[in-house]
Amino acid sequence: MQASGSESSLEQAPQVCRACKIRKRKCNKALPKCSSCAKRNVVCDYTSPERTGYSEQAFASNPWAPPAQSIDFPTMLFLDPGLLQQGQVEIAQAVTPIPTHILHMLGDIEDIRATACKFFEHIHTWMPFISKKRFHELSLRPSFHSRPDVCMLLLYLKLITVLPPP
Repeated sequence: MQASGSESSLEQAPQVCRACKIRKRKCNKALPKCSSCAKRNVVCDYTSPERTGYSEQAFASNPWAPPAQSIDFPTMLFLDPGLLQQGQVEIAQAVTPIPTHILHMLGDIEDIRATACKFFEHIHTWMPFISKKRFHELSLRPSFHSRPDVCMLLLYLKLITVLPPP
């Protein structure tokens, strides 16, 4: 009986330590360090990010937490344009103009439409990475062709649709 009495007098953590939880090993919850962590000479951490009500600040400083993933604004708009339909969001316009040699490579509006038509007819059927409907809706806007991201996309389309010279 004395053994159980002395065991209950030891301080114990309310949950298992992270190292034991990750390794799926039994943890005696001893403070400041469980026997498993003491034996392996590793840091014994009893904080639990899975608990509800865990603060974001503590989660951000948690080295065991998965890295936060953020998606930049234009990418988010491209991936899910419906996400921003309800909001009054303005997209930042490019400060630097598109170089003239790039605009020359793209051609006039008819050349751009011909390139897009080739893409949607031949490439899009087996590699659809652009929404055809959304592309045609946006291409009607006057500022569409002056954006750097759109020019880059149009250059990609031209690259994959134009045959190299013999």
